Amino acid sequence: MNRQEALDILWRIAAAYTQFDLQGEIGKKRVEVWTECLEKMPYDRVLQNVNKHISESKFPPTIAEISAYDPPKNEFLTQYDEWLQQGRERIEHERNR
Repeated sequence: MNRQEALDILWRIAAAYTQFDLQGEIGKKRVEVWTECLEKMPYDRVLQNVNKHISESKFPPTIAEISAYDPPKNEFLTQYDEWLQQGRERIEHERNR
């Protein structure tokens, strides 16, 4: 997500929980820390987690409670497909000799 989307998440939390203050020295640091973490996550999934948390908890969430990360890519399957293709091409090349 981008910075504006991260701020939208923070404003949503602050609107739902009055104790989640974004003002003053602590609030400024909170915005800095949270946006740094949130920018590494997909907006739609975090928003979904925030909305769920708001509907289920009377306390503001931690970053860990609303975090969402894309699963790591499985490079093995891509490499495996490439090996299969290379093997087919070698076999075909040998047949045509």
